[in-house]
Amino acid sequence: MLLFLREIVFRAFLGTSSSAQIVAHPTLDVEAVVGSPIASGHACLSAEERELGVALVEFGGEVTNVSVYAAGMLLGLVTIPLGSGDITDAIASAFGIRRFQAERLKCVHGSAIPSPADHREMIPVNAPGEETNGPAARHADDKNRIPRAELISVISTQLAAWVDEVGKALKGLGFTGQRGQLVVLTGGGAELAGLADFAQGALGKPVRLGRPQYLKGLAEAHSTPGFSTLSGLVLYAAADPIDIRAIGPSYQPIVRYKGFGLVNRLYQAMREYF
Repeated sequence: MLLFLREIVFRAFLGTSSSAQIVAHPTLDVEAVVGSPIASGHACLSAEERELGVALVEFGGEVTNVSVYAAGMLLGLVTIPLGSGDITDAIASAFGIRRFQAERLKCVHGSAIPSPADHREMIPVNAPGEETNGPAARHADDKNRIPRAELISVISTQLAAWVDEVGKALKGLGFTGQRGQLVVLTGGGAELAGLADFAQGALGKPVRLGRPQYLKGLAEAHSTPGFSTLSGLVLYAAADPIDIRAIGPSYQPIVRYKGFGLVNRLYQAMREYF
């Protein structure tokens, strides 16, 4: 079983197998279905944070999951239909370029925080070695370069709408006042440069990036917010938590008092409370 687990983790980290292919493995069975906030919480949050109260925001490619922990438990979850893929689509639409080019611009040159030098910096739309015989990007110069300031402007506009929805979700979950202090950002979208500072200023709460920190031996390239859920699944399986749904009513101890036993129990209760 450990060999199969190692193969699954290796394939998932490399992206060579989808979840459907892994689940369909002929020698494996599905033990449980674990929600991503629970898995990511195991990887990114300490036991003290889950006890004192923390909000976990998973910025994925298609959706954003906002969950709240307190007293060591997951108390609430809201899914927002906005992800980092929406930022990529906005970049592709704004400059009239292909989606893979927009994704590269976002990851390599993108940032959530503008700088004074952005207006002077021109960034190439095409990657090194990529063919340049296609149509030029909108607002590009003769070398198919665009101002970095315009790229940051598109990203900031999308992030403003995203963080507004996150704030509404936190408020709806009751994560306000003294209870709502720390917010942890994780997921592949959280790897955007400056996102934690941007969210901290917009939400008015301390924000940090959540990386897998409790899985020993993890390569540095995989110790990023994008691998939090997968690392948390490994930790969750290793902890082997008890599923209360599998216990059943037959394991619940029930004591029924009859006759003098009931009278004696009432007498003891009267002495304890009065």
